[in-house]
Amino acid sequence: MGSNEDLASFRAPTPQGLRAWLPALVVLIGMPLLALTTTKYVMIPPMQRAFSPASTGQNANNGVALVSLKKTDAYPGGGINGRILNSSVLLVLANNAFKGEVVKNQDKLTTLAAAALDSKSVAELADPAAKTAFRAQLMTDLNGALGGPIIRELYIAGWPPQ
Repeated sequence: MGSNEDLASFRAPTPQGLRAWLPALVVLIGMPLLALTTTKYVMIPPMQRAFSPASTGQNANNGVALVSLKKTDAYPGGGINGRILNSSVLLVLANNAFKGEVVKNQDKLTTLAAAALDSKSVAELADPAAKTAFRAQLMTDLNGALGGPIIRELYIAGWPPQ
């Protein structure tokens, strides 16, 4: 038979290609896993604690109620081919206690908002300064219909495209 030197020479060769790619595979697989783990367990929990309502000493919604009026179709003048403006109005109320009154008068408020949109032209609604003035006037009109300063802010979705 042969000596130990003969047995050593008959070992199966190690695949050199796998050895060459091993660092690249470790990086390609390990780095995304390391990033996910770091984000999930190291970065997010302190951020959740820092921005939670309990840590800031604030109520979750600061006593503010949001009410969305029904979507309405408005037909502003000066439109091309009778443009229809499908808009919705979001009201930010001064206090949560007023939400019931606003919901009760929602049809009346939606009609007022649609009439106000109908009275403007597309050019007036496209002007940024006119938008701000229109929102302020609409908020005054809606507060007048409710009988007091109930609405703190309002947002209108569905402005004509610029």
